[in-house]
Amino acid sequence: MHLLLKQMQAKTAADAAEAADSTKDPLIKANLEIWGLMLADLDNQYARLKITSHTRDELEARRAALYKQAEARAAQAAKTGQGVGAVFAAADQGAQPSPAGANAAVPTTPPTQPAPAASSQN
Repeated sequence: MHLLLKQMQAKTAADAAEAADSTKDPLIKANLEIWGLMLADLDNQYARLKITSHTRDELEARRAALYKQAEARAAQAAKTGQGVGAVFAAADQGAQPSPAGANAAVPTTPPTQPAPAASSQN
């Protein structure tokens, strides 16, 4: 589309140079300006689409890595004969699971975040 716009601009410039009166048609000038604005907007949208697509791909890769890690932990727990909860609890604490820790209660929900401070906007 950029090439088409440049061709249209070149043709308009050539036609104006050949014309004896050398007056420019305001309609043609406005048409070329609109084309330029549309292309600039399309370029902007394409750049945002590329960024969004790249971000989505990164998030998808992270999600897949987390699932892989969870499967590895479950496989390790099955291999050692311990419950899955013990492996996750030990991983959260940064320690290896112990047989005594396998019978311990594992919280099912993560700790809650503190409530945000009240807004001073009235």
